[in-house]
Amino acid sequence: MKMDTYIGLDMGKTKLAAGLVTEEGKILRRNSVLTDWSDGGINILDQSRNLLRSLIEGAEKPKGIGIGCFALVDQRRGVIIKSSVKSWINTPLSKIFSEEFGMPTVINTDVEAACLAEYLFGAAKGSRTASYMTISSGIAEATIFNGRIWHGSRSLAGHIGHLEMNCPGTMDDLFSGWGMDEKAKNISGNKISTKEIFDAVNTDPNHPYSKIIKDAVRTAGAAVAWINNLINPDVIVIGGSIGHNQKGFVNAIKSEAERIMGVYMVQYPGGLNVLPSALGSDNGIIGAALLPKNEVAND
Repeated sequence: MKMDTYIGLDMGKTKLAAGLVTEEGKILRRNSVLTDWSDGGINILDQSRNLLRSLIEGAEKPKGIGIGCFALVDQRRGVIIKSSVKSWINTPLSKIFSEEFGMPTVINTDVEAACLAEYLFGAAKGSRTASYMTISSGIAEATIFNGRIWHGSRSLAGHIGHLEMNCPGTMDDLFSGWGMDEKAKNISGNKISTKEIFDAVNTDPNHPYSKIIKDAVRTAGAAVAWINNLINPDVIVIGGSIGHNQKGFVNAIKSEAERIMGVYMVQYPGGLNVLPSALGSDNGIIGAALLPKNEVAND
């Protein structure tokens, strides 16, 4: 029996990863490279093309290409609206790749792609409405409503990272990996990775970095409580490199969100359904691959 496959491209700021994926979410082949930021990232599209060619060569022709991108995109037109790669602005990426590779191409944000994967095959499987918040180099959110990605009227749904909170700073400043790294650098005077911050505090709960994590838990908990009462999904999945790898951090965020919600917890006698990502870094590839099937077939 012939098995339909799709190509998924996860365009991340640190790494570009692509895979040949079945309808059941199994990655048959994969390839990845570090994102080339030389010359302002102008080479990233060529890197992406090469990754796609390496997967398509010698394989039965896939049904389509899905791209999860770190830029702000208008998924309906397949156009990049705003990006840290200045040359990408107003680029009709879906059209370019569709014409070049001769197959339908759908572009969404990387967070929306990851959310779709967790909804179909991961921590949110079986839910009707699911929210996914990534805690990685930046902060973003995506929502699945009745089996569809909710984009909003202007493709801005889930773009919360640059929104300011009550305390000084944006969500990115306060609890992203980049934000925590900057705070650790201010303490130590050296460049510190997020993993080193968590390793230090897991070894010594009284380490000076413990305040960084406590502050991150407080603000991330507020974000989760806000998302829960605004969208009220069946499940909130926390992913990204930090969300997937730091299960204790996710549990602490869940507890803080429950504290903040206060009187509303009467509706959650068993506690909030806040879960770490089940698919890890694979959710970007898998979700991107299934975008053509999910976003096109249902339109």
